[in-house]
Formats: sequence, structure tokens, C-alpha cells
Amino acid sequence: MRNDEIAEAWEEAEAALQEHWQGSIDAGLEGITPEVTAEAIALLDAYGKALAGLPEPATEAAILAEMERTIVALNDLNERQGGSLIEADEREMVCGFLIDAAVACGLDAEKFEDGDPTYTWREF
Repeated sequence: MRNDEIAEAWEEAEAALQEHWQGSIDAGLEGITPEVTAEAIALLDAYGKALAGLPEPATEAAILAEMERTIVALNDLNERQGGSLIEADEREMVCGFLIDAAVACGLDAEKFEDGDPTYTWREF
């Protein structure tokens, strides 16, 4: 069940991000290219797969370690694009997936400020 929830959350997030970023590419927004968006998608996909591979029940530390690894990599990617890849709309989609997948693994997101454990690491 947990892995189904992660897969469902990823399917929805990936479709929304792909559509959103394609619109940005079509509009010619600087720093947003098919290669860059593919890298972001790959990072998020790897996060979902890493969480799905955690033992059940997953520990909070293991879940947060995967979240941190992914967010640090996304921070770097976003910084290389001048901060244009992940802005407000994208942040909501990205963080929504990161949190939903973590909750599916057993993380209690409500323990964190505003129910958002991504605040700890994210710079976008």
C-alpha cells in the first residue's frame, strides 16, 4: 500500500511538473530547458524509488535523509539555473510530492513547522 501511495503521488506530481515546465520551455523562459527539467524529474523519481525501497516501517531518520539528499540536489540544480527552475508554483508541486511520499512512508509531517519538513534544507 505504501509504495502504491508513493507511486500515485509521483504520477500526479510528475504530470503536473512536466506540463508546467513544458509551458515554461515553450514560452522561452531563461534557464528552463528540457535537459534541466529532465534532471529535476530524475532527482524526484529517484527520491520516490528510494523511499519505496526503505524497510517497513521506515524510520524518520531514513525518510528525512532521503528528503535532505533530494532537496540539496534540487537546490544546486535550481541555483545553476539562476533560481528560475523552482519558483513559487513549482515549489508547491515539488514540496507537495516530497511531503506526500514521506507521509506515505510514515513521517508525521505535522511535527514540523507548518507541516513542512522541507523548510530545513530548501533554498527555493
